[in-house]
Amino acid sequence: MERHPRPDDLVAEAFTPHLYQTQISGKPRMSGAQAALEYFQVPDTGARAAEYAARKQAMVVRLIEAGDFTAYPDALRFIISVKDAGIRAAAASSSKNAKLFLRQIRVDSFADEHASPRRRCGLA
Repeated sequence: MERHPRPDDLVAEAFTPHLYQTQISGKPRMSGAQAALEYFQVPDTGARAAEYAARKQAMVVRLIEAGDFTAYPDALRFIISVKDAGIRAAAASSSKNAKLFLRQIRVDSFADEHASPRRRCGLA
């Protein structure tokens, strides 16, 4: 019989951006929820994944609407480089949150904050 870990068996690890990017990001919603619960060794992940996914979704929407959600810096650097090369670019995502999130992203502000050249195609 498999024993579920007791709270004192688990190592308390922070839910960091690195952990999110390496274990959860890019997965469909339920797969990401399952991966997070499994990573932290939460018992009965199958039964808990839907509730976790729903709560996470509500939190993500609140963070995006409050402007407290940040795009990956490497993605922003990529789009700036593409635009600097004169290549037309568009954003695409399979995320349910993409439309809401993309409205919040300010590539021009990111470029200013990271001392990027101001010769931006469509950014200056």
